[in-house]
Amino acid sequence: MTLVVYALSLSIGAVATAIALAVAPIVMTSPRNWKTNYRGSTVFAPAGIVLMKPLFVGAIASLLWTHHERVALVMWAGGTVMGALGYIDDTYGDRHAGGLVGHARALLRGRITTGMMKAVGGAVVGLVAAYLVGWRGAWIVVGGAVVALASNLTNLLDLRPGRALKVWVVCAAAMLAAGVTGGGAIVLATVLAGCVVFAAPELRERVMLGDTGANLLGTTLGIAAVASVGRTALVAILGVLVALTLLSERVSFTRVIESTPPLRWFDQLGRVSSGP
Repeated sequence: MTLVVYALSLSIGAVATAIALAVAPIVMTSPRNWKTNYRGSTVFAPAGIVLMKPLFVGAIASLLWTHHERVALVMWAGGTVMGALGYIDDTYGDRHAGGLVGHARALLRGRITTGMMKAVGGAVVGLVAAYLVGWRGAWIVVGGAVVALASNLTNLLDLRPGRALKVWVVCAAAMLAAGVTGGGAIVLATVLAGCVVFAAPELRERVMLGDTGANLLGTTLGIAAVASVGRTALVAILGVLVALTLLSERVSFTRVIESTPPLRWFDQLGRVSSGP
């Protein structure tokens, strides 16, 4: 029965993603939804919003077929909230304030950026999620930081078609192999199926994952990790996320990837252009 439930959930999630990908650009006609990518092509920018479909399907499947609904619901709620904040940033965001430091400087000058809204939202979502999945005391802060930084790092990677998506799929697959608590596994697997469908048009530069999709994916994976690992692993994950976030303020991930052959190969895999 478990295999049947997974098969149905993944199939429905994949089909829902494909339908949403076809419909979203037609329905969401505002000029704000269309951006120029790194090669000068105009693409549908907040396309990651379609990944709310498999996220929802996975949560419903968990509610219907498992007895561990809490993690699934927290993943759905957290991913949806951060996806919505990402959409606001995609459509109304100011790109002049980059990175957490840039948004903090803007705040000190009395200007609240959409990026700062995302950062605050990520912190709140992370803390609430950590509490709801069972952490207490100072560990709520540790878990909350993992969720918030996972969302932010996924967003930082989304500078080339498919980059954030590929890294997320690898991490999600590893997380599923290691084991995800209760109903969270079916949610993560269903979103992963949606990502596989999403990859084709993004690699062909027809759509962008955008902050909408990056925040949704990072938050969902972060909550799955916080709900599933022990203290030692949680601290290790936080250490990696903090190091990469600090590194991003000083080093261009794109430059590092382009100068490292294995990373460059993985980054360009499936893309329509092998250019920088």
